[in-house]
Amino acid sequence: MLKRSSNCSTYEDSISVLAMGTATGVGDKDRCTVSLTPTLSCQTKQFETPDTKTMDGMKSDALQKLQALDCDTTKVAMDVKTNLIGSRKVDYSGEELRSLGMASNCYKAGNDPNDATHRATARCYNQRDMTDQMGNKVINTNMPIHASLSVCDMTEEASSQIYEDLRKVAVLNVKDRGYTVHNPEDLACSFSMLPQI
Repeated sequence: MLKRSSNCSTYEDSISVLAMGTATGVGDKDRCTVSLTPTLSCQTKQFETPDTKTMDGMKSDALQKLQALDCDTTKVAMDVKTNLIGSRKVDYSGEELRSLGMASNCYKAGNDPNDATHRATARCYNQRDMTDQMGNKVINTNMPIHASLSVCDMTEEASSQIYEDLRKVAVLNVKDRGYTVHNPEDLACSFSMLPQI
């Protein structure tokens, strides 16, 4: 089982390091040595050792495990190693978002539809010129463009990414109608989020 460090964002997967190791408390070394839960860290520098947030989480894990064994935790020796595993920012394209039917922040839950708590919808209007099927520049600020996605994280921190995701899907949806929006930010949208049943 893996856990994520508290240094990881709610909607971006920027995992850089896998930290693993053992912790030993005071007393019988064989009985008071525990394996730490491998932790995925999203630190951006000094990859040779876990950053402070990751190490704090691992120390907390060590104390819980050692206390469960009735080991003395007044002095705990941590032996932690890291493996650089690269990084990947999750910023799904409109096609991926529409195919999943879920916002980017659902990656953390493995894009499992059962973890979605809300349904976000957008009703947008393009504020600039678009290109139609014939290659003509057209302005149609009265044509509604809709998009909807399931959402797994409703925090204020996640909202800007949700809005960005909905705009990407809206751009793709209007393309199916024969129009190309050149910039998702050209869409003026009203958003709503309701509990998903």
